[in-house]
Order: sequence, then structure tokens, then C-alpha cells
Amino acid sequence: MTLQDVRSAQTAREALFKALKEAKIIRPGPTEEAPEARLFADRKATKALLEYIGAITAQRSEQQAAEEALRADCWGIETMEEDDREGEG
Repeated sequence: MTLQDVRSAQTAREALFKALKEAKIIRPGPTEEAPEARLFADRKATKALLEYIGAITAQRSEQQAAEEALRADCWGIETMEEDDREGEG
């Protein structure tokens, strides 16, 4: 995970907490078990939660696409180098 990924996740989390505060909903605490059940039960929290989930999902999709592109590129370079070595021998 890059520094940019960490910052994006932090920004999304801060937006969630701000939306919960504006809706006067107590934000999840570190010792609360299953806070998502409590939050999804409150209609005022649903929009904020869905926006947060969307932001995190988009971030992960972008990260996965970048990793797949890197793997595909690395594989292509290795194959070309292998072909070059076979042609030399």
C-alpha cells in the first residue's frame, strides 16, 4: 500500500466520521462489537456508510488494476528477454 493509498483511505474515513457527526450519530469506538449493524440500522447513517464503502472499493479497484498492469508488463518484458536470449544462443 502506497502513501497515497493510505491518505485516500484516511480521507474517506474522515468524510465518514464527519457525516456521522453531522447526522448526530455516535461514531464507532475501538471496543464496539459489530458497529456496522448499529450504523446500518440507522437510516441517517446509511448514506455516509455507502459513500465510504464506494470510496474504499474504488480505491481498491484502482490499486488492483495497477498491480495487474504491472504484472502483465513484467511478464511481457521477461518473455521478450527470454526470446532475446534464445535467439543469441
